[in-house]
Amino acid sequence: MKLICRHLPTNHAETSGITFEGVYEGSYAQCESTRKRRMTPLQTHAIAREQIDKNMSADVIRRHFASKIMNFGDLEPPHVLTSNVIRCAKSRILSKDRIHNDPILGLCIMKHFNQSSGSIHDIGYDRFFCHYWSSLQLNVYREYVKNCNCPSISMDGTGGIVQKPTLIGSRKTRTICLYEIAFYNQVSKIQFSVAHMLSERHDNNSISHWLTEWLRDGAPLPKQVVRDMSLALLSGVVKAFTTFNTLWDYMKFCYHLCTETNGIYKMPCLIKCDVAHVIKLMTTWAVFKKAEKRVKQIVIHSLCKVLLASSLKDAMELLKVIFWTINSKFVGMMADRDEASLADIAQKSLMGINATGHLEQDTIQYIESNFCSDECNTFGENENDDNTNILYDSMSGEDDNDSSNNNSGCEEGDVNEDEVQALGVGWRVTARNQDNPFYMLVYNLALQCENEARQNDNGTTPNLHYLPEIVPHIVDLCGYLPL
Repeated sequence: MKLICRHLPTNHAETSGITFEGVYEGSYAQCESTRKRRMTPLQTHAIAREQIDKNMSADVIRRHFASKIMNFGDLEPPHVLTSNVIRCAKSRILSKDRIHNDPILGLCIMKHFNQSSGSIHDIGYDRFFCHYWSSLQLNVYREYVKNCNCPSISMDGTGGIVQKPTLIGSRKTRTICLYEIAFYNQVSKIQFSVAHMLSERHDNNSISHWLTEWLRDGAPLPKQVVRDMSLALLSGVVKAFTTFNTLWDYMKFCYHLCTETNGIYKMPCLIKCDVAHVIKLMTTWAVFKKAEKRVKQIVIHSLCKVLLASSLKDAMELLKVIFWTINSKFVGMMADRDEASLADIAQKSLMGINATGHLEQDTIQYIESNFCSDECNTFGENENDDNTNILYDSMSGEDDNDSSNNNSGCEEGDVNEDEVQALGVGWRVTARNQDNPFYMLVYNLALQCENEARQNDNGTTPNLHYLPEIVPHIVDLCGYLPL
């Protein structure tokens, strides 16, 4: 670097200064540095507050800083911080605000010696769980139940939000799920959260214990509970909010209500599944991956009509049309005479259901009188008393296969192979499903419609909606029809 003196010093050298001008010569922009500069405490605090207050990621902060001092293609200067250093700055600031290094022990301290005292109710260390709700949330929910004719709550759980803590003994917890109870106020159009649970266990016992403690603390019983298709949530809600011990006892009682014409029954709490979750479940069926898009759409739309049917009889008639359509290889006019085939009438009825939203009763009567045998009866005419006997046996104290199983919230594949029996051709029925009257009702209807479709499969045009592989999925779904 060459320096030139522009201003000479005066006589008073102590107070006067010397000014030099210089120019850097060389490719200094391409200098490669192997070491990064350390951050000052002020820089550490400022970068950490940006991440905490503005919810900015480390990569975004690094990119914004580099864009101010660098051009495209320049080497990275030493004072541009790495993403790891930025994250560590945030971690140090947050660690200073922690009550205890162990997060679970920190919760215990907060329960008794903090502003959150009274909101945290139960804490478990191994296995970890935490129940928490405030008195304000409880009072808001009580006011909602008091002013609403049919109070309804929604429940859901999700994972991946809470970091897995390390317990004493260096054991890392499993995935911790956050469960939440909320309700939607139709007047103010606002959703309120009223209770939460963090749990390492994801079974019906843990969920029912949480809900029972919430009721014991003064929460009124809701009239309706809406949740997804999780068996753990279903079983836990049934045990806490109804008078039944298992989900299958509740299903049997619902079947009794649908088929019994005499008497008035009042359910303490109605359990419902969110339709959006059910539709999402249907779209994940593997059989749809090989089917055409229009076939997938019409089947899902038709099943939505079944789920939203106002009575069990209407649902069974809709299922008949679906089973006749997807089990027939040919549609159009009959090959032996100039009349519409069974599959052609059923397919046109299915199109009409998706267009108008309802099924013509004359169509079902015409099909049953011209194509079905005398043994084919509409729902409700000749009911088998076996399901009713199962209902009264379970209510009289005889336990079913799931009553002694404390892990009834597990997946359905947990049934032993010895309990599995083949009841028909095409798929297998578990012993648990044999005690489900809705499942057996739809199962027998599917076999009956499959036989009728094969006997009357005399059309002349290939059926584009032929998809018999989906029948077991429909039967499994309709086993939870009252939900």
